[in-house]
Amino acid sequence: MLIRIWNMVWKEIVQLARDRLMTAFIFLLPLVQLALLAQATGRRIGDLKVVVLDRDRTAVTRALISDLDNQEELAVRYYVDDMRELESFLDLGKADVGVVFPRGLTRDLADPTRTSQVHVLIDGSNAVVGGIASGAVSAVFARYEQEQLRARGLAIVPPIDLRLTTYYNPTYNTRYFAIPAQVGFIIYQITLAVASLGLARERELGTLEQLIVTPLSRLELVLGKAIPAFIIGVVNFIFLLGVTVHVFGVPMRGS
Repeated sequence: MLIRIWNMVWKEIVQLARDRLMTAFIFLLPLVQLALLAQATGRRIGDLKVVVLDRDRTAVTRALISDLDNQEELAVRYYVDDMRELESFLDLGKADVGVVFPRGLTRDLADPTRTSQVHVLIDGSNAVVGGIASGAVSAVFARYEQEQLRARGLAIVPPIDLRLTTYYNPTYNTRYFAIPAQVGFIIYQITLAVASLGLARERELGTLEQLIVTPLSRLELVLGKAIPAFIIGVVNFIFLLGVTVHVFGVPMRGS
């Protein structure tokens, strides 16, 4: 019995090895799935792009910018001259964090009677990234205050009032970025399954050979099979989009 089973197994292996298309499908499909899942659920939290608006332009603000850039999770990439330009970087996804140093910040830090404010804008569309960015920026300014305590030999220094504003997902709701990513993955699986089952059904019914001998070119045959699967995918996407918005409460905003 074992010999017969082994012969059957060997026959399947040989057939798979001879079918280059199937072999490529077996190895490439998991790779594509892994890439989609990694893009949806994982990201190296060490390259969060920071855009800076420095209205004070002093040695103190330059030192704070350097501290932000040296923070493991952050990287200062852009400098802008006005608030509208800074917000556009967040709107277009070019930056994850925006930091605004107001005029007179250095003067306020030197006066114990004044409160120093720094405005931080965070892209919260990805709740995980937004939360980490918020913690990283807060850590930088907390460390700066501790360094000032040691440098001045004081028991207290004027605190920095860090005003955190989260765009797009203020409550860091993980549904807002996880569910749309899952919808894309589900549509991909359904479309692929429909196309695969269509070819399997043609072969089972014995009509695949008839299609091969027709005047259809390979491209026409592939498009003829792919377009219905694409249409089904679009219909499913519209349906799941409605469920995502009206059942799970995920807002769909933007252009």
